[in-house]
Amino acid sequence: MSQLDTATALVLAALITIIGYGLQAYFTKKKELDVKMHEIKQGLFSAMVDEIPYVFIPEYRDKLPPDQKLEHAERFFGPYRKLWLFASDATIRKMNSVIDLFSPPSSHQDRPTATIAEFVLSLRKELGIQTDLTITDVRFVTVK
Repeated sequence: MSQLDTATALVLAALITIIGYGLQAYFTKKKELDVKMHEIKQGLFSAMVDEIPYVFIPEYRDKLPPDQKLEHAERFFGPYRKLWLFASDATIRKMNSVIDLFSPPSSHQDRPTATIAEFVLSLRKELGIQTDLTITDVRFVTVK
């Protein structure tokens, strides 16, 4: 083996080592982010599921005094607002279907509302969420 072959082999080995380390670091970081995202979603989903009977099921909701209804609604819709940053398109659309049962969406969005909806969608994209949602999918729910 000539010196050129030896030098080439050393450079190639060094490059392979660097690339391997880079790939390992990338996949380790990706896994950490995936685990963190799962934990966030799990917390939000859990909080929402706990409140479903008190917000949507009349047999439970109607037995509560107004101040407790409001508390349960806030505990449900607080996580709902955060889901826009983490949940899949399918989950958001399904949640919209549930909300639409109780409060049909407006067919008109004024300019400020549309601009805020565009902002929310851009935040999703910034977080790396591939989305087909449009501004008409964004719901602003008022808890009364």
